[in-house]
Amino acid sequence: MFHSKKDTVYVVLAGIFITNALVAELIGGKLIDVGSAVMSIGILPWPIVFVSTDLINEYFGEKGVKKLSLITAGLIAYTFFILFFAQKIPAVKGSGLVSDYQFNGVFGQSQWIIVGSIAAFLFSQ
Repeated sequence: MFHSKKDTVYVVLAGIFITNALVAELIGGKLIDVGSAVMSIGILPWPIVFVSTDLINEYFGEKGVKKLSLITAGLIAYTFFILFFAQKIPAVKGSGLVSDYQFNGVFGQSQWIIVGSIAAFLFSQ
């Protein structure tokens, strides 16, 4: 599957890059105090995204970063559609777990974050 150590490094860095970008989108609706500023907790994974971008650029060049950025934006868009449809399917009434209201409150916000973030992400990359 992987022909060289370099292939393995690319896949591992790509996994770190994609996972942190997606997690940032999903947790971004929670606001936290950072000193005197209020910020999204989604800022926490982004330094890891940027470090992995730098490493990929160093070892695989701009072409490697651009390809991975487009793949990641596509996967984030895919996540948007999965969340959209997941919100449309009603939860089992009285299950005692997560209600539609709770689910939509959390993941509905993530969808708005995803829309703005995809544009900013592609522009910055």
